[in-house]
Amino acid sequence: MLAAYSEHREHNLEMKYLRKRLSEVDAHIVLPDSLKGEALLARLDGVEQQAPPMSVTLMRPRRWFNARSGFAYAAAFLLIVGLFYGLGFDKQSNLIDGTITLDREQGRSIESRLEVEETSPASVPEAAARAALPAAEQSGEPEANNSKAADMAPFAALSGPSASTSKEAEDRNVPDAMGGVLSTQLCTFGEDYVLACRPVDENDPHIDAANVLEVLNHRENRLVALVPLPAMDRVLKAFAGDHLVAVVGEDDHSVYTLTLDLSDLEEPKTLELLEQPGALAAARVFERVAHLVSYTSEPLEGEFHAVELPHSSETGAAVFTALSLEDGSRNQVTFLGAGKEIKLYNISAYVYFDGVSLENDVETSDLFVAQIKFNDLEIELAGVS
Repeated sequence: MLAAYSEHREHNLEMKYLRKRLSEVDAHIVLPDSLKGEALLARLDGVEQQAPPMSVTLMRPRRWFNARSGFAYAAAFLLIVGLFYGLGFDKQSNLIDGTITLDREQGRSIESRLEVEETSPASVPEAAARAALPAAEQSGEPEANNSKAADMAPFAALSGPSASTSKEAEDRNVPDAMGGVLSTQLCTFGEDYVLACRPVDENDPHIDAANVLEVLNHRENRLVALVPLPAMDRVLKAFAGDHLVAVVGEDDHSVYTLTLDLSDLEEPKTLELLEQPGALAAARVFERVAHLVSYTSEPLEGEFHAVELPHSSETGAAVFTALSLEDGSRNQVTFLGAGKEIKLYNISAYVYFDGVSLENDVETSDLFVAQIKFNDLEIELAGVS
């Protein structure tokens, strides 16, 4: 009796624990009415089953599948399908609601922008503005009128170009703060800013350069600063550090790297414009150091920190530049006798070139590979094979 009591007691404690744990899970599961216990029992009551024959026979192997177990499996399958369907339906409805809300907010922002543009001072005719002024202000002395005109001159100068820019942006269906369709995004700066470039147009008569750099605040959708990019016919890349930015461009003869200090975004400072001959072959940033490689097939003349590649029969040169994005310091080394194929990696580069080797007093032409190693700003020839 005591053994049976302890067995039933452990069973009851286990059942009590399971009811407590499963009741917490059951509160979060919402089932359709068709899958609840009452509905399933009503369906099972209508099924007629034949009573097993009352005869003494040998014990048969247990059957894992019969009519009742089949209905139980079907009910469990329907329960799982209903659970996943309900969860997917809820997510889909939330997604639809979020999309509709976002579309409505975008619609309101567009309407508010159109209202501001329509009511801006640039769009108000001069006659209507004069009519809105009080009579005392219109009948003032000439000196007062002249002083008012002088005070309003800067605002008129600012409102004129912005109106034309807004008109251009409206024709292009592009926000005017993002630089128009001609702007090309180069890189991000911090969390809120984007650096883009575009060609100089008629709205930039004071800029003596072919291209300008735009500093854009993409969260506020506004232009923060414009920086001229001298000597660059084509802008290729930009690399950003914590406060320094290197903009890379080229013309038909050289590669240029402009280093900017964007500590004060409203007033960017130009630190240095670096030139290296040839066309850009590769560029990469690793651990706040930008490595730029240019190649020229013509012999170089002038004072360069040059290293001749052994066994080379080439006349070209590869110019390597290492530029720090922390303090703007740099190093530049030219490798004479380089070929056009150059592969740049994080801490090394490989330059391929044709050369001549001497074996058994016989000169043979072969393809050589020079390994260039980087260590911070240091650039050195590691070996040729």
